[in-house]
Amino acid sequence: VVWGSTFILKLVARAPWIVHVGVAVLAWTAAKMIASEPLFAAFFADHAYARGGLTALVFALAFAPALLALRRRPAGATQAA
Repeated sequence: VVWGSTFILKLVARAPWIVHVGVAVLAWTAAKMIASEPLFAAFFADHAYARGGLTALVFALAFAPALLALRRRPAGATQAA
């Protein structure tokens, strides 16, 4: 466990875009889970376009905090290694 977490930590430090891939996978999974929820399944079966809208909404909500943090970072700031 310790070796694996150290490996992931070093991998993310070397390639931060991996975090965004993880966020995208989680957002995709969340949208699929919401759309397949029995309470909403009939609605999404009747309104197929709404599934795409739901996916877009979940992606926007997942990535918005990261984009806002990037915009608020000072121009010369770098990430701590």
